[in-house]
Amino acid sequence: MFETGEVPAVLPDVTWSSPFLSIGADGAALVTIRDVGRFLVSRGREIRFAPTPLATPAAIESIVLSVVAGVILHERAALPLHASCVEWNGKVIALAGPSGRGKSTLASALLKRGAELISDDITVVRFVDDTPHAAQGAAGLRLWPDAVSAAGMAQATWNPVRLGHSKRVHAEPTIARPPRRLDGVLRIEVENGAQRPRLHELHGPAAAMPMKDVLYRVDLGRRLGRRESLYLDLMRLADRVTVFELCRPQDLSDLDRAAELVEEAVRRLEERL
Repeated sequence: MFETGEVPAVLPDVTWSSPFLSIGADGAALVTIRDVGRFLVSRGREIRFAPTPLATPAAIESIVLSVVAGVILHERAALPLHASCVEWNGKVIALAGPSGRGKSTLASALLKRGAELISDDITVVRFVDDTPHAAQGAAGLRLWPDAVSAAGMAQATWNPVRLGHSKRVHAEPTIARPPRRLDGVLRIEVENGAQRPRLHELHGPAAAMPMKDVLYRVDLGRRLGRRESLYLDLMRLADRVTVFELCRPQDLSDLDRAAELVEEAVRRLEERL
């Protein structure tokens, strides 16, 4: 349920807080974003929103699809990967990594090669008969201006995610689809001094650790009482899918080569049928 109404400026009995997020003893979370408003999130299904006069629909959507979504997913005990997800040649692969690793940028390069976007930035994993599936997320990619240029796209077709923010969004209508089997996870690592992207497989604990490089707002999940369950779910996922690591240079000069390596990862997944 999403409704507008009065939202307190502070929560009673705060157990944890950051500059824009606080958690109360009852598990409710208060998200405060300047020029957008305050969001009170409770029990993973109720959102009350007090907008500021400067709040725009695009800005509200941007916050709901990021930090507010993170709160809801952890309150619902979901497994949210910090990943963009695509389907390519019938294989579904999540491109995971912390902010700034180039998840959305790499996804945009794959879309140009014929991939289908399933989700951007957050990929929710559900286990169906012990098999991980990726749920479809909101439509569209969110890219920084240099990434838009690197992907060879026209800047004019992209809009700011919210007032004063440099990141751009380009949403396209999508057809609702049920969750699809997740075949692989590709973890993106930025390597200083690297000349060319390189790909290799990860096994054992290295496939899932550190958790903050794979899960969306893992510290928030821990503060909401999910320390053990997040670890167990992530290890379960790493045991059931192939995990790759893509090490890429710091700049975006070799984006095409990075996309080719993702295609190689997909071919490896196809060979293992």
